[in-house]
Amino acid sequence: MSYYTTDVYEIKREITIFSSKISKNLKKATSNFVLDMQYGIAKKTSVLTTEIARALDESIKLKNTSERLCDNMENIEEDEIETIKNNYYAIVRENVFIDKDDKVVVLFDDSEIAKPYGKKFEDLCRVRDASQPKTTLVNGYHVCEAVALSSNNKQPIPLYSYIYSTDSNGHKSMPDETIKSLDAMKTILKHPISGIFDRGYDSNTFFKYFAEHPDDDFVIRLKGNRNVIVKGHEVLVSKMAEDRKGKVNMTLFFESENKEVKLSHTRVGLPCIEGSKKAYTIIFCYGLSEEEPLLLITNRHVNDKKDVITIAREYFYRWRIEENFRHTKSEYDWENMRVRTLKKMNVLNLMLMIRVGHVALMANKVDESLLAIKMIERSKSLRADVCVWIYQITRGIKEALAYAQKGIQHFKHIEKRKPSRQLEIWEFL
Repeated sequence: MSYYTTDVYEIKREITIFSSKISKNLKKATSNFVLDMQYGIAKKTSVLTTEIARALDESIKLKNTSERLCDNMENIEEDEIETIKNNYYAIVRENVFIDKDDKVVVLFDDSEIAKPYGKKFEDLCRVRDASQPKTTLVNGYHVCEAVALSSNNKQPIPLYSYIYSTDSNGHKSMPDETIKSLDAMKTILKHPISGIFDRGYDSNTFFKYFAEHPDDDFVIRLKGNRNVIVKGHEVLVSKMAEDRKGKVNMTLFFESENKEVKLSHTRVGLPCIEGSKKAYTIIFCYGLSEEEPLLLITNRHVNDKKDVITIAREYFYRWRIEENFRHTKSEYDWENMRVRTLKKMNVLNLMLMIRVGHVALMANKVDESLLAIKMIERSKSLRADVCVWIYQITRGIKEALAYAQKGIQHFKHIEKRKPSRQLEIWEFL
């Protein structure tokens, strides 16, 4: 038996309670805007303002509702945006994964919003469309992202998402945007971090940054052409990999199957960092690909093979940020946003980030939350043996809210003004 009315009420209540926490210390108009956006995105799984307006099902023209949402995006003040973010971060901080070195594992990567046919958007630049099989440059925007892992089952919780254009006034470089996200993580989490990076971040800029911030750790995948210092001489890491063989065995779930890999490690220095003799550890991972081994470099202390396995396993959690990108693009049609200014895009992107974060927090309690279990069942997914639950919970919420006969208006605290007691002069004429 399906209790549609109960499920609709419970998920509406869940969204309302979460939105009220995000809207703490905001004025009423902004609080209502946050609730409208959270409910509309959840019900329609879309970032189109017209679809969000349809979800609200208000007794006014659809055009008026859509225009109100756009006006709110444009007119929201910077201090209100910061308040929303800080309220969200306060919730997230209690649910992030902290490694054995008492540091928060944060995954960093860049994505893009492709607008191949867009002409009227603000400061369109050229980006590489990763969805195409060949390298294709199209109009669009760059996106700098940072994602933490949830404490219980390592679900991706978005922490930082910023849309920018390389053609905007004041833009310096893409590494500069990444450094801004690194600095933001310390303010957001109020905790040292362990950053996980793909080989696109194999750059002297980031090695120098972490040398200046020794409290933070990093694990970066190296390119084969990186030189390191071994016994006072510069050596190509790809040549080092050819001369070694793995001595540490590890079972890894990769590309939908368990694989037996072998690991090896050694201490090295970096030419770009003075006095870095044996300050870093390179980990060689054999068995994932027949072409070349996986090369990782870290500033973390490695004392035994358990540390080697831990670092390698944490790096492979990096694929969770790829799942976050795939989730937002496939489930919410992220690249189809139609607002034209960068401010509106980033406000809309913030609302989506919070919505996805709420889903990830629900997924983090999938073993103890009845509502999360019910949403997974409602998604009617083919498989139950999955590692990432955010897809199923998103679809389950959408399916449940499809039975909603009203919008979210009746969950708002709307004050009814009492009739004015002021005497009117016409009564005495």
